[in-house]
Amino acid sequence: RGEVSIYGRPQSDLSVRSKIGYLPERPYLYEYLTAHEFLKFHWELTGGGADFPQAGARALDRVNLRHAEHKRIRTFSKGMMQRVGFAQALLRDPEMLILDEPMSGLDPDGRYLIKDILREEKKRGRTVFFSTHYLSDVEELCEDLIVIDQGKILYQGPTLDLVGRGTSRVRIAYQLPTERSPSELICEQEEVIGALQGLQGQNARILGMGSEHVGLEIAFKSLRGTKDSGS
Repeated sequence: RGEVSIYGRPQSDLSVRSKIGYLPERPYLYEYLTAHEFLKFHWELTGGGADFPQAGARALDRVNLRHAEHKRIRTFSKGMMQRVGFAQALLRDPEMLILDEPMSGLDPDGRYLIKDILREEKKRGRTVFFSTHYLSDVEELCEDLIVIDQGKILYQGPTLDLVGRGTSRVRIAYQLPTERSPSELICEQEEVIGALQGLQGQNARILGMGSEHVGLEIAFKSLRGTKDSGS
C-alpha cells in the first residue's frame, strides 16, 4: 500500500483538481450542450467560481473556437470536438496537463495550433505529460520521454539522449550506367563499405555521400531491436 500526493496534497483533496488539466484519448462530450455549456459544466465540477466568463472565453480563444461558442457540439467536426476537449483541459489554467493522444483527429492546422499551445505552456513553466503513437511529435515537443513496449519500460530519460543512441546512417547518391536518373541508397554506417563495393560492382558512379538524420522513430526501432536480441 502507498499514498498518492499531487503538489504536496493527497489525491483525495478536491482542490488539486484545478491544478490539473486532463484530456483522454476518447473524451465523452455531451453533444446536446453548446461549447459554452460544456465548459461551464466542467468549471462547476472543479470548484466553480465567478471567473468562468473570462476563463471560458480565454480557453475557446486559444483553440480558435470562440466563433462556435454557442453552437451545439453535435454539429462540430472531429477536429473541433478534439479542440473543445482541449479547451476544457486548459480551462483552469492548470499547472499540469495530462493528455492522451492530443493530436487525434486534427487536421494540419489543428495540429500546428495544439503544438503551439503546448510550447507556450512549456515556456510558462507548466508540466505537460502526454502519451502518443506519433513519435515525431515527441521528438519535436518533449525534453524527456518514457518508451513503453508491451507493458515494459524500454527507456526513460532525455529525448536527445535516445535519439543520439540511434545508429548513424549514410545517404549515398549514385548513378548506374543503364539509368538516366541518379538514385539514392541509405544504409547503416557499418554497411557503407559493403554498399560502395556493391555499387562499384555495378559500375555505378558515386555522386556524393552525406549523413542521414537519425530521428526518434529510427532510434525506437533500434531500441526494440536491442530488446528483442536480448530476450
